[in-house]
Amino acid sequence: MPTDLLIIGAGGHAKVVIEACNLSSPQLVLNVVDQSSEKVDTLLLEKYRVTLLDSSSILPNICHIAIGNNQVRRSLCNWIEQLNCSLHSVIHPDAIISPSATIHDGTFIAARTVIAAETIIEYGCIVNHGVVVDHDCHIGAFSHIAPHSTLCGGVSVGEGVLIGAGATVLPMVKIGKCAVIGAGAVVTSDIPEGKTVMGIPGRAI
Repeated sequence: MPTDLLIIGAGGHAKVVIEACNLSSPQLVLNVVDQSSEKVDTLLLEKYRVTLLDSSSILPNICHIAIGNNQVRRSLCNWIEQLNCSLHSVIHPDAIISPSATIHDGTFIAARTVIAAETIIEYGCIVNHGVVVDHDCHIGAFSHIAPHSTLCGGVSVGEGVLIGAGATVLPMVKIGKCAVIGAGAVVTSDIPEGKTVMGIPGRAI
């Protein structure tokens, strides 16, 4: 079967990505692969039969990695780059993206997300349902901003950060690489690299 876009990953996040892709680019032919042999030959969304992704797989020119885990997504991106494949961003048509924002390759932007003026979202990120990213924010590569989070103006997020569902980051706060912000936390001050933060106001644990 010809493939215009390969979806790598066959979990719940992949279902969201596929539905967004079908709405934004209905002309694309999609195929789905996964590294788990348990998922091979299962049907995703009652339509897409999952095949195995391994080192012998022949990939098409463009792929999207539909895996929520930041480290796994980074590892697969590095592998895909070595094969000279391109990463495709998927943006739900119900997202609101400022014309002055920059969205790098391999990123997923879900429905009802708002990306405001001159924000930069780096390579391989996930910005999930209902997220608000205000003006002049910078989100580092392979980060995941979970549903209904809010990043106020001028927030800087390092690489590989996870911001949990419903968290709020106040203006101009800097979050270090690979930090984890717990669901519902309110981050009022800078967070060092690798820290886990929970609560209101957010405190490192």
